[in-house]
Amino acid sequence: ETFFGCFVERNLAGAISYIVKQETLDIYRMMVYPAYFRRGIASTLLRFAEDSVPEARRVIVSTGTKNLPAYQLYLKHGFKKVSQGQFEIGFSMTDFEKLRHNKSY
Repeated sequence: ETFFGCFVERNLAGAISYIVKQETLDIYRMMVYPAYFRRGIASTLLRFAEDSVPEARRVIVSTGTKNLPAYQLYLKHGFKKVSQGQFEIGFSMTDFEKLRHNKSY
C-alpha cells in the first residue's frame, strides 16, 4: 500500500493510499482533515493518485453510501457506481469504478 499526503502551509491537510493490482488502481483510503474541507484537497489527492499510475486502465474505490461528499466527488471525477452492499450492522458501502481507455482522463 502506497501513501501520499497533501500539505498546506506545512500542515497535513489530507492523505490518500492505494495499491496497484495488474492494471487496476485500487484507492484504499482517502481522508481530509475537517479544517480543509471544501478546498479541493480530495480532488487533488485523487488526481495525484491517478497521475501516479498512468498504466492503470481501471480505478476502483468504495465509500459509505451515506457519505454524500465522497459519493459526489467520485461521480464528479468520472466514476460510475457499480455496486452497493448492506452489512448486518446497517452500514452500507457503495463501490465505484472508472475505466480509462487512454492516458487522457
